[in-house]
Amino acid sequence: MPATDDGHASRNAASPREPQRVVLPGELNLLGRAVYLAGSIIGLATRTAGAALDSAQTIWHASERAFHAGLDEGVEDARIVEEVDRDQS
Repeated sequence: MPATDDGHASRNAASPREPQRVVLPGELNLLGRAVYLAGSIIGLATRTAGAALDSAQTIWHASERAFHAGLDEGVEDARIVEEVDRDQS
């Protein structure tokens, strides 16, 4: 059975009769500029939060590896090699 067409083009699909128009930010009205600015800010915040989470995850895994390496029997504890009194200069 063929699909029925009620004459309404989908918003996501470009109609073959109407090519998609590219609108530059300078051509937007006040509402369009506000939406464009809000989208840009949200995109920047999302990228910043993602980068911060990636950094935190890297630090977490490095700390966890260092902790487990410290539990290894083959790793010695820290020792004071030499003490120097800096007041006697």
